Amino acid sequence: MENLKKTIILKSTLACNLRCKYCYEFNRLNHNKPDVQNMSAETTVNIIDQFSRLFPKSIILWMFHGGEPLTIGTKTFNIIANHIREINQSRDVTYKIALQTNGTLINDNWCMALNLHKDLFSERIVSISIDGTKNYNDDARITQAGEGTFDRIKAGIEKIQLIGMNTTTISVVGKHNVKHPKEIYRFIRELNPHMAKFIPCYNFDEHGKTERLGIRPLEYADFICSIFDCWMHDLPTMNDDRWLVIDPIATIIASIRHSVVQWCEYRREKCENFLNILPNGDLWLCDTFNQDLHRKSGYRGNLFEMTDDELMRIITDTQELFDYFQFKEDLMRECDSCSVNEICNGGCLPLRHVMRTISDELAVEHCEAKRKTIRRIKEVVEYAMLES
Repeated sequence: MENLKKTIILKSTLACNLRCKYCYEFNRLNHNKPDVQNMSAETTVNIIDQFSRLFPKSIILWMFHGGEPLTIGTKTFNIIANHIREINQSRDVTYKIALQTNGTLINDNWCMALNLHKDLFSERIVSISIDGTKNYNDDARITQAGEGTFDRIKAGIEKIQLIGMNTTTISVVGKHNVKHPKEIYRFIRELNPHMAKFIPCYNFDEHGKTERLGIRPLEYADFICSIFDCWMHDLPTMNDDRWLVIDPIATIIASIRHSVVQWCEYRREKCENFLNILPNGDLWLCDTFNQDLHRKSGYRGNLFEMTDDELMRIITDTQELFDYFQFKEDLMRECDSCSVNEICNGGCLPLRHVMRTISDELAVEHCEAKRKTIRRIKEVVEYAMLES
């Protein structure tokens, strides 16, 4: 058996202190009444221990996600992090931590906890969500009382950087900010993150009309192309201290140059590299799968109801993933004649399937938007390679 290499998303809670207007957790059909059950420290430790026993020499990135993962509190986090360190020392495994947070709960106590365990973090990075300047961010990212979150998020980013950790900013591109790429870019760059990610807000009703700050795929493509132009304009002036990696731009460039591609959307290997654990023990290949539409292809069972042998079989036996691989093959087959297939590599499979299910028009536009973005970046990259 090959050594297990996976990113495992620990959704130890679906509770959140915010009510972002576009949030998929609180707006997905099956999350209208979100489950606020938390996974205890003991349960989380037992899961991590189980994987270390069953999969020797495994390399796993444990990603704390939510909901808002910081709502579990520093005591629980410290217990889990200490256990991961002990397992790394006592067993032949390599386990790292990742954290994706809305940033509003980062205080001195959390900074002490993160600083204590920053050796466990992959590249010492904490990912924090912020959608741009105060006016754009606070149009979408609000508290349960309807108040803006910008000041608390910005303060959280500054606190994380002060303890010597890197930050990745994650910005949702929606109706509230899609028309202002240059302003968003300038602001994000001034925050001095290690990386900036721009994620499209693809919220559609059953007829394919945008809702909850959703945008069309071509709107997102125009936004990313403008961000790319800003980045290229600044490139000659960037030094080591001001270098900014932007996704999906960096991933597309890596794919064009046949380098290592990090973002799963642009890799040939996709959802099979992930595992998503919900607070109730449900296992999914990826958080993007729709829990009603994709149960056959993305659901792996309930971890709390499995024996060790059943878990090992689900993880290592490709026959157990037959429905998923059939799902993948059917979607990838549609890409065979696409001019950017070798770069795009089929995109996000669950997302494409959802769009196709909503309407053919939406699915066609999604692929058109991908081609537009890739061709714009490819044109510049190939010219630069010829000049070098």
